[in-house]
Parts: sequence; C-alpha cells; structure tokens
Amino acid sequence: MEKDVARLGSLLAADDAGTFELHHDAPGTVEAHLVVALDHRGRDIAARNGVAGDLGEERIVFQRRRRGLFAAHLRSVAAVGRVVGQRIGRRVALLFGDVIHNSKKWQVCLFAEITSSRLGKMLDAKQQTGRNSYPYLANFNVQWFRFNLENLNKMDFDEKDRAEFELREGDLLVCEGGEIGRCAVWHNELQPCFFQKALHRVRCNHQIILPDYLAWWFRYNCDYGGFSALAGAKLKQLQVAVPPMELQEQFAVFVAQTDKSKVAVRKY
Repeated sequence: MEKDVARLGSLLAADDAGTFELHHDAPGTVEAHLVVALDHRGRDIAARNGVAGDLGEERIVFQRRRRGLFAAHLRSVAAVGRVVGQRIGRRVALLFGDVIHNSKKWQVCLFAEITSSRLGKMLDAKQQTGRNSYPYLANFNVQWFRFNLENLNKMDFDEKDRAEFELREGDLLVCEGGEIGRCAVWHNELQPCFFQKALHRVRCNHQIILPDYLAWWFRYNCDYGGFSALAGAKLKQLQVAVPPMELQEQFAVFVAQTDKSKVAVRKY
C-alpha cells in the first residue's frame, strides 16, 4: 500500500485532484484502507497511470492485510499529510503569489495595524499552588497548522489571568523561539486552555485579514528566508501583504474543506 499511496499522492498533488483519509478497521484486525476522494481529473490520473485499486464513482480503496501493519500505517499517514500540505501550498501560490516580495502588489500593512498580539503567561514554579490549575500551550505544543495536545502541562491562572490568557476560536498561536514563526490556528480543541510566554497569541482584525491566510504567510516566510527573531516589538513591526478579503475567504473555505479530509486515525 505504501508504494501505491506514494505514487498516487505524487500524481494527485501535481494536479491538485484528490483528498485523503486513512482509516483502520475494527480493533483486533490487521486490515487498513486508504480512501481517496477524487474529482474527475483525479480518477483519470489514477486510471491512466495504472494505480491499483477499486475505482468507484467517488473513491479508491486500497487494502492490505499483513502483520505489523501499524508501521505501514504510520508511513502512509506521513505520505497523506505531505500531499495535503502540498495541495494547500499550491493554492497559496495560485491565489497570493510571492507574499514576501508581494508579487501581486497587494496593500501592505504593519502587523500591529491589522492584529492585536501578546505573549503568554510566564511560568513561575515558586508561585504554583494548584488551586487554579489549568492546561496551557507551550512552544512544543504548536506545530505547523496543528496542535499536539497530549500530556499538556498545567499552571495556575487566577480570574484575572483567565480573562487575559484564555484562547478563543480563531486565535493564531505563533512560536517566538525554537522554529521561529511556526504557527497554527486555534479552533477550541480544548476549553478552557491558555498559553505560555514562549508563544504569541495573535487576534486578527477580520475586516482586513483572516488567520488562515496569516498562518500560511508565516509558513511562506519561514520556507523562503525565515525570521532571525520574533520578539513582541519586532512582530508588531512586520510588514504583511494583505490580499483582497474575497480571496482570503476563498482560501479559508479551501483550508476548511482540506482539513476535513486530512488523515483520520482510529487508535487501537
């Protein structure tokens, strides 16, 4: 299955013609299948290139039975994830061009003019009582376009802290250190949840800029240059190419649709 996944993935990514879900069957079995939802171009691509599988009206199902399937499953998950990222990256380039050099000549705004941002709460181990203990995001919990929410750390947030540091739908969390600029959009994956000082919480003015576009703006900058530092004052002075809202909304819809077709893993 891995070879079929990799082959079909590269073919479809080149033409932006498919979305993917990977599932395990019921616990205790050694069968898995990859479901690839294709448009008509995707089905044609698969058929022309002789990719194995049952070509139905809307999907291809690959199956493989063998022991030790879990390792193959993880490799397939990685392959599917790469394809999803490639599809969104292609759409970024198509809609927005080179956002660093502003190849489409969009309006350019200071970061502070179109967002509000702040760093999270500093952890002070000596001040922890456990009476108001809540989970929080640290730098390592924020990955590109997703959150690692396993085994979250906790610290005290009193009433004032909770009002100041609680995360809300649509917040963009941006890493200040480590892989500087790595970010993801919060969608109330856990409530309540807060954030530590190693992260910037960015709230967009939705009349001007949307977090899905801004997240990929950061990714594009990291891939083609990067940030030497991203302290609060420097963040606020960044210059951001701002596309028309109509294009940003189109992109946000595309991201939401793609997110729904990302890898879904049923844990044993």
